[in-house]
Amino acid sequence: QHTHATEAMAEPAYTVPAFSQSAGEIEEYQRVSSHVGKGLASIQKELHRMRVATKTQVENIEIKREVQEMMHKKVTSITETDKAPDFLVALRPHAAWEKTPVKLFCTVGGHPRPIVKWYKGGKPVDPLSAPGKYKIESKYGVHSLIISRCVVSDTAEYSAVATNSHGSTTSKAFVTVNTCVVLVFSSVPHMTVIHHSKLEITMLDRFGVSFGTEGGSISLVCTMVVVPDLPNVPPLAQWYRDDKLLKAGKLAEIKVGGGAATLTLPHLAKDDEGLYTLRMWTKDGTTEHSAYLFVKDAAPAVAGAPGAPISVKAFDINSDYVLVAWKPPNTTNEAAITGYFVDKRESGSATWSQCNDAPVRICKYPVHGLSVGHAYHFRVRAVNSAGISRPSREQQMYLCVTHDFSGFSSVETVIKLDGKHEVVIKEDDLEGYVTLPGEPTDVHASEIFKSYIVLSWKPPSPRGRAPLWYIIEKVCTGAWQRINTAVKLQSPRYPVFDLEAGKKYQFRVHSENLYGASEASKPTDPIEKVDEHGKSVPSAPGQVVATRNTKSSVFVQWDPPKHPNHLIGYYIDASLVGSKTWAPCNHKPYKHTRFVVHGLTPGETYVFRVQAVNIYGLSDESQESTPIAVEPALINTIFKNFISLCLKPEMWQKVSKFKGAEYFRKALYVSCESFILIFFILEFYLAALNTMLELSYNIRHPIVPLKHQLNYEVLEKGHVRFWLQCLKMSPAVTYRFIVNDKEVTSSDSHKISHDVNTRVIQMTVDHFSKASEATYTVQIHDGRAKNQSSLVLVRDVFKAVLKEAEFQRSEHIRKQGPHFAEYLSYHVDDDCTVLLVCKVANVKKETVFHWLKDEEEIVLATPPNVMSGSVALPISLFSRKDQGHYKAKLSDDRGKDTSVFDISGQVFDDIINAIAHIAGSSASELVLQCTPEGIRLQCYMKYYTEEIRTAWLHKDSKISSSEKMRIAGTAEMAWMQIREPSEKEKGHYSIQIMDATKSHTRTFDLSGQDRGRVVGGLPDVVTIMEQKTLSLTCTVWGDPSPEVTWFKNENEVVSTEHAKITLEANKFASLTITAVTPEDSGKYSINVRNKYGGEFVEITVSVYKHGESPPEPKMGGRGATPAPLASKTPAQTPTPAQTPIPQTPTPSLKSPTPSLRSPTPTAKSPTPPRHVKSPSPARSLKSPTPPRK
Repeated sequence: QHTHATEAMAEPAYTVPAFSQSAGEIEEYQRVSSHVGKGLASIQKELHRMRVATKTQVENIEIKREVQEMMHKKVTSITETDKAPDFLVALRPHAAWEKTPVKLFCTVGGHPRPIVKWYKGGKPVDPLSAPGKYKIESKYGVHSLIISRCVVSDTAEYSAVATNSHGSTTSKAFVTVNTCVVLVFSSVPHMTVIHHSKLEITMLDRFGVSFGTEGGSISLVCTMVVVPDLPNVPPLAQWYRDDKLLKAGKLAEIKVGGGAATLTLPHLAKDDEGLYTLRMWTKDGTTEHSAYLFVKDAAPAVAGAPGAPISVKAFDINSDYVLVAWKPPNTTNEAAITGYFVDKRESGSATWSQCNDAPVRICKYPVHGLSVGHAYHFRVRAVNSAGISRPSREQQMYLCVTHDFSGFSSVETVIKLDGKHEVVIKEDDLEGYVTLPGEPTDVHASEIFKSYIVLSWKPPSPRGRAPLWYIIEKVCTGAWQRINTAVKLQSPRYPVFDLEAGKKYQFRVHSENLYGASEASKPTDPIEKVDEHGKSVPSAPGQVVATRNTKSSVFVQWDPPKHPNHLIGYYIDASLVGSKTWAPCNHKPYKHTRFVVHGLTPGETYVFRVQAVNIYGLSDESQESTPIAVEPALINTIFKNFISLCLKPEMWQKVSKFKGAEYFRKALYVSCESFILIFFILEFYLAALNTMLELSYNIRHPIVPLKHQLNYEVLEKGHVRFWLQCLKMSPAVTYRFIVNDKEVTSSDSHKISHDVNTRVIQMTVDHFSKASEATYTVQIHDGRAKNQSSLVLVRDVFKAVLKEAEFQRSEHIRKQGPHFAEYLSYHVDDDCTVLLVCKVANVKKETVFHWLKDEEEIVLATPPNVMSGSVALPISLFSRKDQGHYKAKLSDDRGKDTSVFDISGQVFDDIINAIAHIAGSSASELVLQCTPEGIRLQCYMKYYTEEIRTAWLHKDSKISSSEKMRIAGTAEMAWMQIREPSEKEKGHYSIQIMDATKSHTRTFDLSGQDRGRVVGGLPDVVTIMEQKTLSLTCTVWGDPSPEVTWFKNENEVVSTEHAKITLEANKFASLTITAVTPEDSGKYSINVRNKYGGEFVEITVSVYKHGESPPEPKMGGRGATPAPLASKTPAQTPTPAQTPIPQTPTPSLKSPTPSLRSPTPTAKSPTPPRHVKSPSPARSLKSPTPPRK
């Protein structure tokens, strides 16, 4: 069908069908045919004449170009200014189907002319590597890369790199190649496969710039000719708004068919404003058309009220709150916006409820108090002094607020095996069996505003497997107060309201689960609400330039603001010259710095201004542009006159009655396209002619080329140097400096000079002060050439220069006498000694150096030696008591200098972390020490203090200090005392010493072991007659086998013939005394120990003579001394159990708690020094350290 259509278009005349016609019809047809033939002949004759005239002009321009090139070689250094490459038209992303071509093109400026190289995915594109695949072209400054018959592997990021002698620049674009969609039609047997890329589409009537109003509707229509035109295969049309693909829905209706593509917007809002593009897939790739749609504000409900906000969206959706954000409306003649109200409604309900009681001044607000599992819509209204605006378009996404499991989520990792089986690992499976969670970390204010602040933190680790929630507390003065009393927070962030202005607050967070709450997190630094209004808006945009475009539009461009402050876009306003009324040109923030303003009155003169927009509001207005009359550009006028000449309406009316009319229309359209091609060639040569005229002007009016514009530099003594550099300078150059329209001559305060060799002109201001705020200008004359350069130093820029100059001036004065070359800093030695160090300069023997802490002088045994150039203050056994404000003072007859160093807050934490790193690296493995009360795990290190972050763990569960397990330490070690260990205390123990970056772990295994103990067999008191044999026998137990030692009155008993000690099978221990005498009376004890602990049992023995009555023993606990015997033992330390227990004649199975006084010779127990604070148990508890005899 395509072949037949082409042949029909090529037929010279229309053939009358072979069926009967009336004589009148034939006569009418012949008359119209003669007119059509004459019209085509006249058009062909006119085209031939234009081709001849064009050829002549092209030849003349070519001759002029040769002359221009010869002149260019002579005046390049004067007329051309070197410039780095710059992309005037950057690459644009493309999406294509398989087997269709893609053309990437860009326009590059710069001098010398840049060389452009193409890259695919960072690798150079080589056309020879795949002949016919890539085609690289470069014509008239336009560089292009053509990819023919794309495949899926051509999907990549393509880049063009332009390079010349002054640098390089890069433009990137992504090309996506999609797999073809095959359409199969069973009703067409000979054409079973067809694709949209097989269609040939020519757009005819295209939609133009359109204008709509909020609440109305509009349709954008583009008619086209499709070959072949199959009713079952409509062309593929895609609509875009600001390069974002639109999808059909209740806000956008898309139709394609019947020779037209239509986009209908039934419910217009300012969100719909933008550049609309229709993209059609054709045989040669894609064809597209774009035009702008403007949507103005509807009439306000209250006169003077602002327009509705724009682009309402929801972010950070969780179970505790939803962050709603929007863009501010444009305000031209209305009063300034004072705030916004946010409304919500639940899905399925028509009732809106207001979220905030007072207007918020920034364009975002956290909405809390939402129900989990429900869906909501949001809208925003603006408020000013006149009233409240219309509501914005409601946020269309249904927000199903669900639980945010960020605090206790069960993250799954899926591992696939052989492509069939999957192994799912949950994060909960990797969590230890932790009951109480750890405390949250990194609590900080992520957003601070006048209305609220947002707190954020990191979830605890470990957190356990139980569900987790958070408790937030605040303090201003006094006690901590809970904020979320009725809400269980489940996400690690939350907005805090109702804070008083002018007060500083601190916050902390607890983790909580069903087992209890964690320790509090580290408090935040003091936080104060800030008034964001007027402080964070962008600065005003720069110069605004307006140029002619069409008879009803003007092209406006401007410089971006110097301080964008998270810029959203721009609003452009227009006003008739002489009128004070401004009208908005756009109603939605525009992101770029160039804009075509449509809908202007032809012949009128306008001025334009621009405002920058961010979430805090609108910036100040820019300066007004130069007045410009709305008139079409010259080239557009010529083109439109030609089209109107060739395409007269009466010609179409006459031809449209016949079947040949469609083919004639196509032929005429192709002729017009040929003329357009010729026309653009002429347009290019006209541009070349303009360039030649500009070159001629530059020759007649030469300028002094500048390499660097006027700039400033702050010198060492606080002097400020203003300088510029020329590309070329003769010895006869003259110049003058002008400050605020007054010429400045060289003097003691302003030194002006130049250097012909370096081509630098400079002026040095000796005393730069507040009076120096001005505009600085240099005017240069070198022969006939002239130039000037200006530098504006006002407001913030001037303040920065003045601050730097004053600093350099004060530094110069300070360095005239003794001074600090390097101010105080800290250093931690390998022995954990903290050194405050500084370097001094320009000192002498008479220079005096003093150390002070909190304004009190520190006297060292050895005075500092300033002549060495370095001074240090050692701080040994560093702890919290060493926090304070340290000063180093240096003075002599020439002056003085002071350096201060505050050891507190983060600095103190950094020092402790440095000590922890050294201590943790030097820590020994855990060792076990037996004590009378149980066992003690000890870890020796270079230095230990309670400020070092440590954690003791038993079976991977954190241990807290208690009566059963006491945690403390000395300067040499950290230890944990286990009182009366039992089977439950068996297992794996570890200590973690944490610094800023890592954790140092030392371990000890008590799994499957048992301490030494007396199982039974010994009495409390024994009375025996002299000359009898005394046998003290008991059963001992322990794993490994314990060591057994006997004592009498705290002195070790040595085995002799009189007193024999035996141990059978490491189980039965006995002490046998033959022929006892009164001297054998006393307090006997047995000590059973192994490396995991032991037990200490006492027996009182009384020997009486023959014929005497046996002495009656006193009732008391085990270890009590009988009355007849005088005890030589010193008084014991009182214990919590002061009440004696009755004595029993039968041996007990287990000895009670041993006496505090241990006769076993042991090393000195590591008792913490007094200045080290430790988590000591209550005073009623026994000390783990036995007293020394």
